[in-house]
Amino acid sequence: EIDLIEEVARMHGYDNIPVTFPMMSSDTAAHDPSIKLHDQSCAIMIGMGFSEIITYSFVSPDSADKLGAAEDSYLRSFVRLQNPLTLDQSVMRTSMLPGLLDTIKQNIDNGEQDLKFFEWGNIFIRRDNEPLPAEKIVLAGIMTGSYEQKVWYNTVRDTDFFDIKGAVEVLLKSLG
Repeated sequence: EIDLIEEVARMHGYDNIPVTFPMMSSDTAAHDPSIKLHDQSCAIMIGMGFSEIITYSFVSPDSADKLGAAEDSYLRSFVRLQNPLTLDQSVMRTSMLPGLLDTIKQNIDNGEQDLKFFEWGNIFIRRDNEPLPAEKIVLAGIMTGSYEQKVWYNTVRDTDFFDIKGAVEVLLKSLG
């Protein structure tokens, strides 16, 4: 069938076929609540001084060990890739933290100390007796170093638990 259509088009002349675009609703994104939530969340995080990063969804199987996950933790419910390029990218992530922590480490190794990062993305949890994993959208953030830059009228203090707690409270309150 496809070959016949192609042959008719070739004989009629490709230049004689009018160009048309597929029918699409221009307001599809406006009705998708997840897109609105993503945009609002990212704007709030950026407003608090965070920078958005995007890390790989493929991670190393020892990422759960780095997080100190228990043997029966969902953090070890990896979806294994059939043909991974490397062992360091052989499973799908079950948490955003390994990617965030690796990014923090790389920045600290390069002399950057005062960092605020966040990532919005999917995590993948293997389900027993199911062909596809549970896929969840999550937002994760991380802070390190001084809370704010030194200026003449304030003292420098390190980021602490209450700064992180405050960022979570601002995010949740702003989202309603």
